[in-house]
Amino acid sequence: MAKIDSDDVEILSSAQLGDGTVNDNPDWVFSVRLPDGVCGWIAGPHGVSVCAITDWLRYIGEPSDSREAAIAEGCDGV
Repeated sequence: MAKIDSDDVEILSSAQLGDGTVNDNPDWVFSVRLPDGVCGWIAGPHGVSVCAITDWLRYIGEPSDSREAAIAEGCDGV
């Protein structure tokens, strides 16, 4: 998979999964569309010091096929 800039990822929907503010980097789940048209789910901590989308693309790669699978892979304790 070619490197994708997170600015080129279209967020179709998003939801915060846990308590906290942006300063707490709470877990989020995103439905996304990549520049090549691939759609899927990305989840993980997201806030001031981390970006769930950038980290997912860098360390995991392609978005997950399901919301539940993305949460299971990207989030701790949700």
